[in-house]
Amino acid sequence: MGELSSIVLPEGHKFLRAVPVEKQDDEAFVASYDSQTLFYDVFYDGSNNLVRMIGPDLRNLKNYFKNAILEVDGVEVQERNIVKLGPRTNEVTFSSPHPDPKHLRLFQPRTPQFEEVVEINRSNLEKFRGKNALVAISKNNDLQWIEDWLTFYSRRHGANAVVLIDNGSDAYSPEDIRQTIANVKAIEAAEVISAPFPFGPRATTRVEIGSKFLHLSMLHVAHRKYLAEANAVLSVDIDELVLGRDDETVFSAVKSTADGYMSIRGRWRYARKPEGSAKVTHADHVLQRRGADARMQPKWCLDPQGPLAGRYWRVHGISGAQRNFEHHFYYLHCRQITTSWDYARGFEDEENFEEAQDASSLRDVFEGVSSST
Repeated sequence: MGELSSIVLPEGHKFLRAVPVEKQDDEAFVASYDSQTLFYDVFYDGSNNLVRMIGPDLRNLKNYFKNAILEVDGVEVQERNIVKLGPRTNEVTFSSPHPDPKHLRLFQPRTPQFEEVVEINRSNLEKFRGKNALVAISKNNDLQWIEDWLTFYSRRHGANAVVLIDNGSDAYSPEDIRQTIANVKAIEAAEVISAPFPFGPRATTRVEIGSKFLHLSMLHVAHRKYLAEANAVLSVDIDELVLGRDDETVFSAVKSTADGYMSIRGRWRYARKPEGSAKVTHADHVLQRRGADARMQPKWCLDPQGPLAGRYWRVHGISGAQRNFEHHFYYLHCRQITTSWDYARGFEDEENFEEAQDASSLRDVFEGVSSST
């Protein structure tokens, strides 16, 4: 059911992840910085008899963790492998003492002592094996937006699976999201991961970017726990819709690339302000700005069993892989599908826009969807 087994240090603990020196007087940064989480999830990967512990970069807590005692069902772990995955994520792995581990105990005897016992979750690669899967992180996005997003990808690209990481939504429950996904009958496999951890600071500087732990770490959880044996995986947000030639899907196209990997450029699309209390939808985003518009970072599609299998997934690409734009796909970044959590993305004067050439393609996909009529 997408539950996480997390290990979090108590507030005010003597040993916490240190805030970067240059940001210690920045109240907004400190409030959004995750100083307490040691590991987001602990789960057993039966494909190689490993227990995986995935969390934010340990930084100054690395020695604190290395000196802690780990036990699986009362058996002390003798060796652990700590791997730094980029600047923001650590993965700890060790061999399980038996093929059905139940509980992990972490005990740090150093004063003040810290002890946590958590259930060891299970990976479920079988559930997504051979699927065309979406992966995204979301917080408080309108449930109808989520349903329309899934409807688009199932109709246009044949998506039949999704891993949705919910970052502590308070407008609805994870079960509400599961029911929303169930409304899209084409989705055959789904996991909603409830991850109510700090997302991290608004990022404009290198220090700020390097302090946003959650998104990258949860992509790694989704990869190793669920999606490593999928047919193909598309990483896009709820406000992003991939288009291209009508005779090909992004999932089939990525399978024919040399590395099983595609980088996908984005284009802003805008909606007219709806009348009265009507709600803006993806299908309303048929306008483009007159003249040049702001550029944006690419998103990606990957064959997780291809030549780049095992590489670390990032928000805008795959670790160590050269970006591949040699294809006809691009994504529409729907400007008004937003809670404006990062910055204001309201409506503008319609004189700044014109109808986009791909407007009919978008309308065709959403034809008959009640929320967009």
